[in-house]
Amino acid sequence: MIPGDNRQQRLRTNIPPSAADTLLRSLGYSLIDEYLRVIQEASLSSGSNVLELATGSGRMTAVLTRLEYSVLTGDESDER
Repeated sequence: MIPGDNRQQRLRTNIPPSAADTLLRSLGYSLIDEYLRVIQEASLSSGSNVLELATGSGRMTAVLTRLEYSVLTGDESDER
């Protein structure tokens, strides 16, 4: 369940924008809003355990943990 609008707005301002966020915002798109929609569609209860794979930049994890979900993450890369 997504918290109220005030908390959502704080998420949008509390998580520093990445270069991708800035570019997408200039095109009228918000990754944070997308993440909030995904959480809402998943109908997760407050404090649920979440497994996030292929975490990339960790932006979704940042949103989940700020909403007080317990997150276990993992990612694999060929980069050394």
